[in-house]
Amino acid sequence: WRGAPVGVLEVKTVYESDNQSIYVYENTRMILERGEAITRRVNPNIPDAFWLKLQSTVNRAQDQLNSYAPEKNIPRIAFLIVHFDYDLTMSPANYAATASFLNGFSNGMFQVAYQFRGLNAPT
Repeated sequence: WRGAPVGVLEVKTVYESDNQSIYVYENTRMILERGEAITRRVNPNIPDAFWLKLQSTVNRAQDQLNSYAPEKNIPRIAFLIVHFDYDLTMSPANYAATASFLNGFSNGMFQVAYQFRGLNAPT
């Protein structure tokens, strides 16, 4: 450390699924090659696995932040960049529910900040 730390920040990027980019790539390829699109079932609800992924990401960030100058009582901020798959972007309520969930992790000197990415994401 140079001087006294005034706070620490950990940035994490979270994707709802790893399948979204694969789907977009494969669908584009199919349209270009055959003129056919891949169909899939749309589920506008947030899957339980995504809640667990968010919780795990926040917990991991908090552990990392606590390892820096643990003897110091300084602000520790986890900043999450949250990417929704296309399905979830269809319901603005999903952004609000996720914001409420993430806000529940902030307490005392540990804060969770976030930015949503995706269609219709709030600014």
